[in-house]
Amino acid sequence: MRSRKMTPKGGRGRCRAITGVIFVVVTAGVATSLTSCSSGPSSRQEVCSAFDKLGDQFLQGNGIIGNPLFHRAGDLADAAQRFTSQGVRADGVMMDKVAHSHSVSGADLMSATGRIADLCGHPLALGHSGP
Repeated sequence: MRSRKMTPKGGRGRCRAITGVIFVVVTAGVATSLTSCSSGPSSRQEVCSAFDKLGDQFLQGNGIIGNPLFHRAGDLADAAQRFTSQGVRADGVMMDKVAHSHSVSGADLMSATGRIADLCGHPLALGHSGP
């Protein structure tokens, strides 16, 4: 008679199932982060939404960890650089420089977003664009 190796209930099979679930979750996370990289032209709504979020972050402050203001500036730079207007795209280039800098003043942000403010109908941090 052969002896069979006994494994505790839920042994190897359970480990494989957990490993499979972890793989699926990690794969889904990577796929989501890759699809968040936008391409193609952006809409006025997309540019103005990023503009409003930057304004909100400016009013809240940059925080201590993660530099959220500069991340918001990068989001706006991406959306603005994909917009159809040359002027808005030029503001996007300036915002990209802000996003990669280590410090910025409110005056710098206002100067770098003049044409975006015209598109959205209000200056940075003073109002919100429509729906």
